[in-house]
Amino acid sequence: MSALPDTTPISKINIPGTHNSASRFVSASWITKCQHTDISRQLNMGVRLLDIRMKLKNNTFVVVHAIIDCRKKRFPFSEKISFTDVLNDCLAFLDKNPSETILVSVKEDDGHNGDVFYEKFYEQFIDGHKDRWFLENRFPTLGECRGKLVLLRRCGLGNFGKDTDTGLDLSHWPDQGNRESSEPKICDMHNGQTQIIIQDRYAHYQKEKWLHCIIPALENAKPDANTAYLHATSTAGGLLPFMSSRYINRRLLPYLKENKKVYGWFMADFITPQICEAIIKQNN
Repeated sequence: MSALPDTTPISKINIPGTHNSASRFVSASWITKCQHTDISRQLNMGVRLLDIRMKLKNNTFVVVHAIIDCRKKRFPFSEKISFTDVLNDCLAFLDKNPSETILVSVKEDDGHNGDVFYEKFYEQFIDGHKDRWFLENRFPTLGECRGKLVLLRRCGLGNFGKDTDTGLDLSHWPDQGNRESSEPKICDMHNGQTQIIIQDRYAHYQKEKWLHCIIPALENAKPDANTAYLHATSTAGGLLPFMSSRYINRRLLPYLKENKKVYGWFMADFITPQICEAIIKQNN
């Protein structure tokens, strides 16, 4: 990102991202594993958007994929990944690379702690460290968020006592878990100004996902200062995540090389350095 002007809105940058970013080591991996590298490696290969899903248990934010805990090693009873681990990886990377920013999507994916989920998250990871976060509900310019984490808040505020400086409001993320439509949906950020067009059709079979969901969304993407586009290339429809991602990634890479434009943000399963590079090169 060092080559991009400070005045560039992050909504107008092609950003590689991962879906269920911490799910390298999980139980029932044939259906729950979505990445073959850890977060530190993802950041080093160019990923700048992380999809972090958690449960709050015993005052600890444990990273999960649905009801499955994400772990640090392959063994079933190895140590669980916490958000503290994710945060440490991100801050260590930003300390070494202050020209960069990392978008972090935070969602409660298991448990029933919505009333206190964000309040506890704020107390543990933001309060006292606000200089490391961009927390306004708008798209910052790159100059405003270099060296910082940009919070994409996919959870509600619950009992939190205020509605300012709580991150980009993605709490109204539209569910697209059916095959009745292939169209993206608008996520209104409820600030009267900005929105995110999200393609997250995760129930379609791989061929249909590629032809009728991904390609049209990429073709129609026109990011500007007030509208971001997010392309989730993953799907749970039909085949196992690895098989689906292999089908889609093999088509996504040549597509990006042949069709150069600003598409926006990506969330991919089993992302590769080559795909990251193809997405990043579009920014030139």
